[in-house]
Amino acid sequence: MSFDEPARDVIDRSKASSADHGHRNEPPVDLKQEVLKGLGGPSGMVYSALPVVVFAAAVPFISLTVAIGAAVALALADSTTGSRSPTR
Repeated sequence: MSFDEPARDVIDRSKASSADHGHRNEPPVDLKQEVLKGLGGPSGMVYSALPVVVFAAAVPFISLTVAIGAAVALALADSTTGSRSPTR
């Protein structure tokens, strides 16, 4: 197979899966809720935004290396506290 040819198995699977969609009786998905759930809910959004905010606030006052270290340390501290519920 060359790079000029499309991958047939991928194309065949996409045709098969699109044919199956019309026969399912699933309720419509609320995209906003699914994205929020994928990010870990409101607390997950806050935990992921905190290192960015710390970095942006620290850069004007301290060196870049220290600002990166502070943001990484906060991200690691948030991930190891265990205060969030597991996503399973």
